[in-house]
Amino acid sequence: MYHGPVNLVCLHSVKPSLRPLSMAISTVAIHIFGDVPSPPLFGILQDKVDNWRTSILILTSILFLAAGIWFIGIFLHSVDRYEEDSEHLGTRVEQPDITPLLESEVANGDITSALL
Repeated sequence: MYHGPVNLVCLHSVKPSLRPLSMAISTVAIHIFGDVPSPPLFGILQDKVDNWRTSILILTSILFLAAGIWFIGIFLHSVDRYEEDSEHLGTRVEQPDITPLLESEVANGDITSALL
């Protein structure tokens, strides 16, 4: 399944310094609450219903219900922490003012020694 919207929410709803932790918790939660219990729960559903077509119809209905909840979430007020000041802070590395050797030789007109 594609997790793009979930990742977007996880990344834009926390401070930039907590984004790696947010993604880690999201990934673990998706696997614990989704991938692990899904096969046994589907097996229990299939045993109770005993009809593949009905089982798949029930699961599809649950999928549309979840999509509807995500759609409603679009209209709720959210706090976007994408533009926080701490994201743009960093240490500046001073670059020394050194001219590369090849550029100085070409500038002096000695193109043959620069190419060798």
